[in-house]
Amino acid sequence: MLRLTSVKLPQRLRHRASTICHGHLFSTSPRKPISELPISRDPKSLTVSFLRNSCGFSLELAVSASKKLNIENIENPNSVLDLLRTHGLKQNHIRYLISSRPLLLLADLGNTLKPNMELFKSLGFCGASLAEMLSKYPAVLESDAYTAVEFFRAHGFSEKQIKTLMMKRPALYMYNANKNFKPKLEFFKSLGLSDLEIAEILSAAPNVLERSLEKQIIPCVQELRRILGTEENVLKIIKAYGPVIRTNVVHTLQPNITTLISHGVP
Repeated sequence: MLRLTSVKLPQRLRHRASTICHGHLFSTSPRKPISELPISRDPKSLTVSFLRNSCGFSLELAVSASKKLNIENIENPNSVLDLLRTHGLKQNHIRYLISSRPLLLLADLGNTLKPNMELFKSLGFCGASLAEMLSKYPAVLESDAYTAVEFFRAHGFSEKQIKTLMMKRPALYMYNANKNFKPKLEFFKSLGLSDLEIAEILSAAPNVLERSLEKQIIPCVQELRRILGTEENVLKIIKAYGPVIRTNVVHTLQPNITTLISHGVP
């Protein structure tokens, strides 16, 4: 008859088995909750995470934007987003603005963004109209827009005309108005145009202000004088169609005049 007996492992083998069970396979030490796990302090990781979670970026777009932006603290970026939402911008508008200009999230909120947003609001920009204007030139949010607006007010532009300028050419508000625009306004006045007439012409064709006075505007007026003969006729043309003074003399104005003459136009 067979006899069953218990077999004891040698002391050394028992110790090894215990080590394997408790140290590797079935650790009895309590696991830390996910909330207690260490958080990455890598700015790139925080930047990508913020852009995805708060701005609605795809992973690919967030990684691309993070090459231009390092978020080390989310307080200012969150405040920027809150400001944009307060003025009626939707998530898709905000995503476009931030993707176009990622550093906007780190912009000076108190000295630049808030004053500009309040100024835009005072001109009637909010929600869809604000989004349309900013989408054309997002950098205007960080411009000295107040100084430009005051310049136009001082030169007889109405609030409606200033809003029209901003809607059509927000990039104008990035210029030094006194340096770039004042000489042009003075030249237009020297032609006999009133402040009201100048404002009407420029609100209809604001990119005239971005043309070179010496290389384009003055040569165009000189060519009109040559063709039309009198200052009175030049003024009539400019008042009837202000954008003519932004025309390139060599490539547009002269060929068009030649064509008209060849068709018997006196």
